Amino acid sequence: VAFDLGYDSVPAFITMFKRMLGASPRGYMRGSRDNIRVSNG
Repeated sequence: VAFDLGYDSVPAFITMFKRMLGASPRGYMRGSRDNIRVSNG
């Protein structure tokens, strides 16, 4: 994903991800799983 988005390295992507979203990609996904909402369409 990092390279597809134009980042030169995975650590550079993770650093920017943390800066923008306040969590690492893994931490963000863990939090997202805990907060999954069911959509009615």
